Amino acid sequence: MVKSLPKDKLEDRNNALTELQKSSTYQKLIINQEVSPEYLIILIAISSGITYSKDDEFAVDESLYSKIQKSENGEDKIIFVTRIIGLALPTNGGLTKEIIGVFERYKKRFKWYGSKGDVFFDGNGNETKIRKIMI
Repeated sequence: MVKSLPKDKLEDRNNALTELQKSSTYQKLIINQEVSPEYLIILIAISSGITYSKDDEFAVDESLYSKIQKSENGEDKIIFVTRIIGLALPTNGGLTKEIIGVFERYKKRFKWYGSKGDVFFDGNGNETKIRKIMI
């Protein structure tokens, strides 16, 4: 999809990727390849945002947005989430292989994820408790 982008869209995409790479969340998840329950909520927000996106628009679940924003380094994480969802839009060329790799690592480690409060369950019913976010 990237190859078919008009020149101005391709330039916008490259600028967004450059800015995204400056994010500490990008550094942790993509460069350092961290796999931690702390980031599951980010992946859920991205997945949800992609699912409910259309054309050139997307939305982030308000409760997820709020939890992420209130977490440690929340603003950086929010920027990461919104930029990734924006890049995922077909009009912006879709996700990079590095970003898809993050989802693959988490899928491998947690097998399946969903949430019930502050506990995440994998496909085998094992739970991982995450640190509560202080409000």
